[in-house]
Parts: sequence; structure tokens; C-alpha cells
Amino acid sequence: MLVANPQRDGHMWRWFRMTSLVMITVTGLVYAIVLAPIYHPVGLGVYTNLGFHYIVPWATFLGFRLFGPRPRFSRSEVFTMLTIPVIWLVYTLLRGLLTLQPPPEAPAVVLGEPQHWYPYPFIDVNDPSPLVPGVDLGGYAGVAVNIVMIVILGLAFGFMFLGLDRALSRKAKPTPLAESSPALAQSS
Repeated sequence: MLVANPQRDGHMWRWFRMTSLVMITVTGLVYAIVLAPIYHPVGLGVYTNLGFHYIVPWATFLGFRLFGPRPRFSRSEVFTMLTIPVIWLVYTLLRGLLTLQPPPEAPAVVLGEPQHWYPYPFIDVNDPSPLVPGVDLGGYAGVAVNIVMIVILGLAFGFMFLGLDRALSRKAKPTPLAESSPALAQSS
């Protein structure tokens, strides 16, 4: 979308740009630190994993860093950009509560008695893998600590990207979304 119209702008566009930038950055970081040591892809998964978890996060960051557009971010995007991750977390936790067997595409594990199934170890209520060293709680308490850690990480990256957006645009404030510029407002 940026290639088609590098000056694309609007409230939704700014929000989507911030949220996608933060989500893919956190995805790459959490994968590299938490999931890579325990996940061993095979076959085509080796290449898709490389693209999804290593190339795309860095390419997205470099695209933002090198091409912008800027300045676009404000504090309001930092606080609202967590909407999609929060919806995903609520959905995933509810789905896990209702799913008693792993889906067929999940790695084969001996579970013993049927238990709730969650796609990632840090949100697995059965036995959450701690994201905070030294804080090893079980059940929903452990998942809550992990979620708080991810939210803090997301906010930190949001503020970092806000600061980077301002620094790269020589501290200019975001371009106002004025009605006097219908071409920019319509492209959102």
C-alpha cells in the first residue's frame, strides 16, 4: 500500500502502521528468545519459519526506518495499537478453554488426560513457560504475568517507534489530519 501511495494517511492508517510494526517486532523477538529453542521446523517449515520470524520483522523495521512515511505517529497510536493483540489473546484463551484436544496440525505430544490446548507455551494455562526470569507461576497467574510482560514490551516498542518517528523527521509533530487535504484523508 505504501508503494502505491507513499503519502497514504488517515487515523486508521496511522493506527494500523503502528500496530503492525509493533506486532511484528514483538513476534520476532518473542520467537527468537522464547520459541526458537523449543521449536524445530522441518521441510518447508524451515523456510516459512525463516521468512515469518526473522526476515519479515527485520524487513518491516528497515522499511519503517528507511522509507517512512513520517512523521505519522502520536501517543494515541501507542495506546490504541494493542487492540489487535488483546483481541487475539482473549480469543486464544477462550478457544484454549474450549479445546480439549490439540488440532491435527499441532506437534504430537503425549497429553495423558484431555486438557485444554493453547498454541504457545507462554499462554498455556496448563503449564505456562515464564517470560520473566525467576517468576514461575502456574495456571492463569503465570499466563497473566506473561501477558503483562508482553503488553509492557509492546508499549515500550510503541514509544520507541514514536520517538524514532519524531527523531527521523527532525522532531516534527505528525502531519495534522485536516479536512483541507481530501486526497490524503481519502487514501486512509
